[in-house]
Amino acid sequence: MTETTRPRVVQSYLSELDTALIGVADATARDIRAGIAEELTGLDAPTAALRIEQLGDPFFIAAAGSSERCRPRPAIHPESLSTKRTPKRPEPTGRPRFRRDSARHP
Repeated sequence: MTETTRPRVVQSYLSELDTALIGVADATARDIRAGIAEELTGLDAPTAALRIEQLGDPFFIAAAGSSERCRPRPAIHPESLSTKRTPKRPEPTGRPRFRRDSARHP
């Protein structure tokens, strides 16, 4: 289906998506655009409008696509792979934790 034979609602949504994808890495933007276009291919206007509502705001989709590319991976440290874990205890301060004053409370 070409741009001219797609329902107007689909053309409009894909146009908004193209605008939203400006600044997203080219390969990522192409993949997102192709996936969304495939989702909407062959649908009549009412069905496409319902699917578009389910897909959500194109700017949200673009933001999610760009954040996936920029999200740092957590570092794995050798200590985190250890099976033996011992909880850390607080360092003693030299003062008792609870002070009982028998003169105040008989």
